[in-house]
Order: sequence, then C-alpha cells, then structure tokens
Amino acid sequence: MEVDRLEGSCMLIRRDVFEKIGLLDEEYFLYWEETDFCIRAKKAGFRIVYCPKAKIWHKVGRSAQKKSDVLFYFGTRNRFLFVAKNFPEIYRNFLLYFCLYHFWRSAAGCIIRKRSFRALKALVKGAIDGYRIAKKYLA
Repeated sequence: MEVDRLEGSCMLIRRDVFEKIGLLDEEYFLYWEETDFCIRAKKAGFRIVYCPKAKIWHKVGRSAQKKSDVLFYFGTRNRFLFVAKNFPEIYRNFLLYFCLYHFWRSAAGCIIRKRSFRALKALVKGAIDGYRIAKKYLA
C-alpha cells in the first residue's frame, strides 16, 4: 500500500534512492528525520510503500524515554526545521498554528499532567532553536 511516510524503525531503501536524494539529514539528530527523508524521496519521484504483513520488534522510546525533555525539545525544534525545509510556502501558516494552538496545548500538557516545568522549558527552548534553524532555509 502506498503511503506518504514511514516510521524509521524499519525501512528497506534501494541504493538508487540514496544516490539521488542523499542520506537522512543529520541536522535533525532525533525525530522527524525519516519524515523528511520520505518527503524528499516522494518529491524525487519515488514511491513510499508500506507492507502490512511485515512484522518488526522495536523498543520504542529508547533514544529518549517517552514524555522526556529530549522528546519535547527535539520534537518541537525539528517540527520547525521540517516545515521550513520542505514546505517553505506554508511556514507562516505553521507559525500561526504553532503559536496559537500547538504550543499552548503542549505547554498545558507539560503542566497539567505534571510532567514538570523542565519539559515546559525544553518545549520553549525547542521552539526558539527551531525558529532560529528554520531561518536559514527561508532566506
């Protein structure tokens, strides 16, 4: 079945895809890198195909424990990077969405669910760093 993106935990990729679009972008470091790779592959004319009968065993969240500061930081930072890099024409709309809705929803989750103010701080730092990094793709 053809899809827009796949999770990076199990991807089989032909060599010619790497030769045409390059490797996973190291600037992401953690989170969103496989989504970026899939979008670049689709833009280059490749199909992204999901095999529903395939089975994998994956230790989810080992890079950053679920709901951790790392998740909030890189998840937020890389969201800015992804949109600026792949869809610069909608970046302003993304900023509105992020500032008016996503940020407040995530911030409330940090506080209400007692995740701590450290997670909130990571969310804010991720947004600031993401905004700074995105600028170079929008210049």
